[in-house]
Amino acid sequence: MNKYLILFVLLIIQGCSSGGGDSSPATAIPLETSVIRAYQEGDTVTATLTYTDPATGNTVSGDATLVVGGIVQNPFGVDCRTYSMSGTLTGPEGTVAYSVRELYYQDTNNSIYECGEFNDILGRYVFLTDTAMSPNGIILSTKSPVQLGDTTSGIVFYDDGTWEDCTKTVQSKENVSVPLGLYESYKAYISCSHSDGSTSVVTQWSVPSIYTMKETGVIDGLNAEFVLNSYSYK
Repeated sequence: MNKYLILFVLLIIQGCSSGGGDSSPATAIPLETSVIRAYQEGDTVTATLTYTDPATGNTVSGDATLVVGGIVQNPFGVDCRTYSMSGTLTGPEGTVAYSVRELYYQDTNNSIYECGEFNDILGRYVFLTDTAMSPNGIILSTKSPVQLGDTTSGIVFYDDGTWEDCTKTVQSKENVSVPLGLYESYKAYISCSHSDGSTSVVTQWSVPSIYTMKETGVIDGLNAEFVLNSYSYK
């Protein structure tokens, strides 16, 4: 559920850009568990997105609402859950509305697998193809329970001919400050390259029982930040 950084590149290149950040105060809310939440239909998260073009200093920012939806079966019979993010971004050239839809799968340990995404040009979901790295068209994105040193990686191919090559490593436990408060979290480093020639390097702070609390990164030369504001779970 972290691909928003990649999916927004086109939006920013066509008009605006953003800024990242960091934080750290005193008594943090400790991690309750290293097991990732089993997300349910109707679970909702709100966040703030900010992007900056370091070349011009132009910034675009706005709200994001992330909602877990129903089930879509992939071509290999795996029940993938829908996940959407929508909102508006405002910058020097005005305000643009956006909507992104993705698919993911959780196993019995609640580990999260990529499953597919909605392709606006084709007007349909595109799924991972069945390879040694992604049997049944899914690929492990985040292990559960989360442990220091966990690494997931590999090239995944979609049935529209696109691909991505990502590596994610859980580096440490670190406190992160968001509007909800100061939380102990797992800090991970994610690097990706994509078939369109774009790249992304992201640092992520997550609380397994809640969600990703914050992400900062560089995507194809643009600085990006995601900060969690609230969550409402079933």
